[in-house]
Amino acid sequence: MPATLETELTRAVQGIGWLVVDNDSHLQCNRGMYVCICNGITDRDIREAAQRGASDLTALRMATGCATQCGSCADEAQAILDEQLRAPHFARSRVVHLRIVSAA
Repeated sequence: MPATLETELTRAVQGIGWLVVDNDSHLQCNRGMYVCICNGITDRDIREAAQRGASDLTALRMATGCATQCGSCADEAQAILDEQLRAPHFARSRVVHLRIVSAA
């Protein structure tokens, strides 16, 4: 795609909240690359689920709904999850459950 056409297309698409990346015909939105089209799950959603404690595909399915319909995204979702869990800067958040007690 010529640079001017790509620039114009990118501007037009960004106006509705999308961002075009066309090296390998991938479409990315401003939330990240769609991994699970059936449920609208992006790579960013998968990385955030890992931050919240998802450490395998079963936990990822429960946290996001990714790979619960047709399943064709399972391998890519697993690869992104594995990459996130191996990242040197990765520090999983600890979930703390607090019991709120009324002072009255």
